[in-house]
Amino acid sequence: MNGQQQQRLQAFSQQAITAIPLLQSMDVRFTAFNDYSLRVDMPLAPNINDKNTGFGGSIVALATTAGWAMLQLLMQGLSRDYQVLIVESHIRYLAPVTANCYALASVTESAMCAFYKMLNQRGSGRMTIQTAIEQDGKQLAVFTGTYKVMQRLPG
Repeated sequence: MNGQQQQRLQAFSQQAITAIPLLQSMDVRFTAFNDYSLRVDMPLAPNINDKNTGFGGSIVALATTAGWAMLQLLMQGLSRDYQVLIVESHIRYLAPVTANCYALASVTESAMCAFYKMLNQRGSGRMTIQTAIEQDGKQLAVFTGTYKVMQRLPG
């Protein structure tokens, strides 16, 4: 992550955590970003369930947030002000979260090029982002989220 990406991520992180109280409660941290991936870390302690493993709701919230934040970061610096909304999602849990974990949201260069083309032509677009929930390099859940990006309405 270069210095500019680090600054963008820090500014975005402060804004998102302030604007979304759930992220404060979950104690998430936006830790790494480049043009094609974002990592968001989540500690187990505030996100634990009655089995002493990661609460499913926290895990899906982490994955949803990672995809949303990835697009938000990619939309920064464009000439128009866009908003990002989740419109569809699916998660598959592979194993329980037993310690601190992280979400890795990623997009391909070709998907981004097609998305930007659609955004320029229509003023809005959709993108499906795959997010992996991992702990110590082991994949514990796979999330697929479809997000709609559209121009923010004034007022």
